[in-house]
Amino acid sequence: MGYPVLESIYGGIGVFYAAIFNIPFNILVWTVGVMLFTGEKDFKSMRKTLANPALVAVFIGIILFIFSIKLPIPIENSLKIVGSTTTPISMIIVGSMLAEMKFKDAFSNVSVYYAAIVRLLIVPMIIYVTLKILKVDEFLINICVILEAMPAAVMAAIIAEKYGGDSLLASQCIFITTIVSGITIPIIILFL
Repeated sequence: MGYPVLESIYGGIGVFYAAIFNIPFNILVWTVGVMLFTGEKDFKSMRKTLANPALVAVFIGIILFIFSIKLPIPIENSLKIVGSTTTPISMIIVGSMLAEMKFKDAFSNVSVYYAAIVRLLIVPMIIYVTLKILKVDEFLINICVILEAMPAAVMAAIIAEKYGGDSLLASQCIFITTIVSGITIPIIILFL
């Protein structure tokens, strides 16, 4: 959800900086995160983890950026179309995972609300203070804080489902943080 919000506020340059900010997160999730889920910590599993499509896409993107390689227009347009479907498809995935539980049960886990407060308010404030202390440019601070103020990523439920974690709890977190973010995102943006 962060990319569409940032694009509406800052345009393409906001999305560009957000993508750069997300590179370490994506690398950590698809390496350390997967290793924590699977419990495998040997070199063979690390090599398999590094070869997953998400990390391959990150590395291809870095190469395209560093060497200023322009993709042919049909490929570029196709990638833009696929990219614009990310948010709706992610919501469909969460919805299909939540369909396994009763509606009232989606709201019953109190720990999910604590996670939502941490995810949507506390983490963005920690990022804000940290980047202020480091004297980072205000524009970049705003992008990082807004990105961190977004709901939990659908990637959490997908990884939990794929590697035998609690995908239902992950889906609850995504669902609740998405609903609550309707209130917290405007508050964070007004603060900035």
